[in-house]
Amino acid sequence: MDERINKLLEQKKVKNTAMRQLVLAKFLEEKSAFSLTQLYDLLDWSEKSTIFRTLKTFVEKGILHTIDNGSGATLYALCSDNCSTHLHIDFHPHFKCEKCGKTICIDSQTFPEIKVPTGFEVKNINVNLSGICRDCKAL
Repeated sequence: MDERINKLLEQKKVKNTAMRQLVLAKFLEEKSAFSLTQLYDLLDWSEKSTIFRTLKTFVEKGILHTIDNGSGATLYALCSDNCSTHLHIDFHPHFKCEKCGKTICIDSQTFPEIKVPTGFEVKNINVNLSGICRDCKAL
């Protein structure tokens, strides 16, 4: 796992620090989205402002993307390999489990082309699904 973290930070030109490694490890381990508060609860020995700065840097560098699932809290999830500092390519649905509360990216889906009127520029698309995830359904 450490090698993948080091490689990703190097590839995205992000300074490798212990906090950045720990935050990135959580995303790679869980493969789900986290809010700032959820990460703080997992890394409670750390300062919330340090975690927030790490998340902000990861979004700016194309490591994480933000999710608005209507809860009022911004969630963060791993970006696809194609995201960069200047371009996020994370137009995919997000699934929130009503049982365990996890939000998961559904990367295998594609959106139909959405035509907007002339003069409009789409900067973000949010599609949120809810139900019971595969892990909870198996219980």
